[in-house]
Amino acid sequence: MTTHFLFVSIDGITDPLGQSQILPYLMELNKKGHSVGIASVEKRGNFEKNKEVVEQLCKQNNINWDYTFYDTKVPIYSQYKNYKNLKAIVAAQVKSNNTVLHCRSYLPGLIGLDFKKRMGIPFIFDMRGFWADERIEGNIWKLSNPIHKRLYSFFKKKEKVLFLQADQIVSLTHKAKEIILSWKLRINQDKIHVIPCCAD
Repeated sequence: MTTHFLFVSIDGITDPLGQSQILPYLMELNKKGHSVGIASVEKRGNFEKNKEVVEQLCKQNNINWDYTFYDTKVPIYSQYKNYKNLKAIVAAQVKSNNTVLHCRSYLPGLIGLDFKKRMGIPFIFDMRGFWADERIEGNIWKLSNPIHKRLYSFFKKKEKVLFLQADQIVSLTHKAKEIILSWKLRINQDKIHVIPCCAD
């Protein structure tokens, strides 16, 4: 039976990184005979500029691309809205008997976790980096802010669940893999694959 790979990304496929890192990987999966889909959140500026190129590549490679648009109007609510809209797109593409979700970063990871719990669908957690910590280090969230502190605590708890429940984990660095294994979560180290951004 052909596997349906559904790539779930909070990053747009029309963003430069989406075109350079995501599309080539999915095109190769298609060449190997797999059914491929994309559920993404697009930034309107990049979408308008690059839509035709991405649509053509998807059409040539039989990739089913569904998207919603990125909302930034109300900081925390907007991210929740992006999550809900993306989840609805995933639900429309899921084929329960043979789907694998490839979830790029934490919000898509939570979508993968939900579908695994409810429908038994396997998912790859492509973590990119320690997202909650990066938001603190980048001063996007401040622990002095009670809401940010609760968000940080929520995502750090979910982070461990994602590592435990994911069928496979993709890390960008060997150091991140070492950190995850040092947490003594009883994760088989063979489940964590280090694929740097520069790798094809």
